[in-house]
Amino acid sequence: MREDSVNLGAAGKCVRVKAGYARNHLIPSRLAVLATPANRAVYERKQDEGAVDTQATREAEAALQASRKAHQLEIVMKRLLTGAVVLQRELAPDLEPPTMWNEKERLLTKLLHPVTRAEICAAITKQKRVHVAEGLLEVEGGVVRETGDFLIPLRMVDPEGKKPGFMLSILPIQPIDADADDDVAAA
Repeated sequence: MREDSVNLGAAGKCVRVKAGYARNHLIPSRLAVLATPANRAVYERKQDEGAVDTQATREAEAALQASRKAHQLEIVMKRLLTGAVVLQRELAPDLEPPTMWNEKERLLTKLLHPVTRAEICAAITKQKRVHVAEGLLEVEGGVVRETGDFLIPLRMVDPEGKKPGFMLSILPIQPIDADADDDVAAA
């Protein structure tokens, strides 16, 4: 516990609560932290020092928090870099869909509706299980208007000083052949 609580106990004590209560209330409201070995070491040092908040303790906590953020960023980047984020969209009606889809030479064709940053973020969340804010995506004009493979850079710099990005593949929805449906129904 980071703060005293009437129902749970005093600050610095390790208490057992249900995971949802910790995840949804205690940790977001900064009343508690997870009882990881690193967090326990910080609180044990505080108890040993008589809970004196020194500059060294604050620096150690800041370093610990920075290492956690770097680790979280590393996990997010690993997920984003493994395979492309794939979206399927309808083609504009005035264009004929490609008769053969060649994986090596994809044709750039206009989409019926452009793909927005919000749609890209939703696809990332669904496919990669990470949340990326819309403002982090560097999409020219804010939308993608054609099919193809795109490298989408992020507005950030990773710990190595590189500007990360991920692959976005926009594929056309394959039109359903009406004759094929009749053949299936007749069989």
